[in-house]
Amino acid sequence: MVIYRMLLLLLGAVMICSQAGAERQVPDTLDIERNARLAFNGLTGTIDERGEFIFGCSVVPPSVIRDKFSFASSGPKYMESVAMTSLMTGIDLKKSPGRKVVDYLVSCLGEDGLVYSKIGPDRPWDTSSPEDWANLYGQGRMLRSMLAMYQLDGDPAWVERMKKLVGTLKKIAIRKTDAETGQVYAYYPTTPGYGDIFSYPKSGWKTTELLTGAQETMADLPDHSFGIPLYLGGMVEPLTRYARTFKDKEALELAGQLVRLVMKKESSWIPDGHALGVIPEQNGQFYGHFHGHTLCLRGILEYGMATNDARLKNFARAGYEYARTFGIPRIGWFQEYTGKFSHETCGLANMTALAIKLSEAGVGDYWEDVDCFVRNHLTQAQLVDTEAFKAANKNALTDEQMNLLKRLVGTFAGWGPPNSLVIDRIMNCCTANGQEHRF
Repeated sequence: MVIYRMLLLLLGAVMICSQAGAERQVPDTLDIERNARLAFNGLTGTIDERGEFIFGCSVVPPSVIRDKFSFASSGPKYMESVAMTSLMTGIDLKKSPGRKVVDYLVSCLGEDGLVYSKIGPDRPWDTSSPEDWANLYGQGRMLRSMLAMYQLDGDPAWVERMKKLVGTLKKIAIRKTDAETGQVYAYYPTTPGYGDIFSYPKSGWKTTELLTGAQETMADLPDHSFGIPLYLGGMVEPLTRYARTFKDKEALELAGQLVRLVMKKESSWIPDGHALGVIPEQNGQFYGHFHGHTLCLRGILEYGMATNDARLKNFARAGYEYARTFGIPRIGWFQEYTGKFSHETCGLANMTALAIKLSEAGVGDYWEDVDCFVRNHLTQAQLVDTEAFKAANKNALTDEQMNLLKRLVGTFAGWGPPNSLVIDRIMNCCTANGQEHRF
């Protein structure tokens, strides 16, 4: 339904004169299949020979950049993106380079169903843990990807994999009772020295406490301007979608317990300034990482729709309206961090998805926003100009470097002010998000 309405919205009425001898008039509109094919090139061009996602790419000089954290949280996004792109284009995923993405991620599944970052000589760049580790946000992204694959090919093996993953998420969640409300909320701990924040060591938790302000990463600042909204809030939407698809009441209950955590003021909703008389934690107001908070709002909205909770749906609407103030919504440019003059495609993708879902839920009519976001920035943030890549390099390029630049065609920009894009370096979390939330 969403894809159908988006096609109507974005493509409009194509008026072609059919009279004999009349000139054919084709409107200047979006060719979504072309964009999707370019994205497929960018997705399959930014994986290694095994199919593992590569987080960073440099255009000047052309090179790839490994890091120890990003695969765990963002790597699973690629499977959802190649699944959606193959559907949009008709590309046979089984016979394309995108299949390597699927096969590699499946190979990273442990016996407990979680997707792990493997420690060892095959991945020497990951020195973040003494053992294999599973990032919790990455589990949510893997669950979304498996839902997409199941919808694409109907293979029952995906159902069994999802059941195992969700079963482990239920088992390892830490649950506590709120002293004020008497309600149960859930979280996943973070253990220093075992991968990124909010990650599960393969041998089990080393602590069950929700540490705050004790880490040295920007993602776990005392105010949680990044960590909790993204890493734990990002699990709510996939859990809810899984629960609705397979009528899993326990999965929906876990999603609700996570919602109670991320709805806490100290978890996510502490803005650096707000209008007098407004209670920030009741109106989705925040500061910090834009992508993290808007992704959290998506989860809250999804759960609110599943449970028909008007309070949660209105909270997501208020948060969306607040988020619109951090940028130029008419052109779809939003700040990477509140108050920071740079843009991240991940945040724009969330705003597009929020606008669609809010409209579908009947708590607002934001289709005009969607049109502005997609036409004016989401599509324009896709890097398709090889000449610009070459021009950015002042020195002569080798054949290997030119080949890499061709592989980067179709990726999405991660930074830039409203009137330009940063093309010399690319972070591929934005490539995955830019494609999978396009339509």
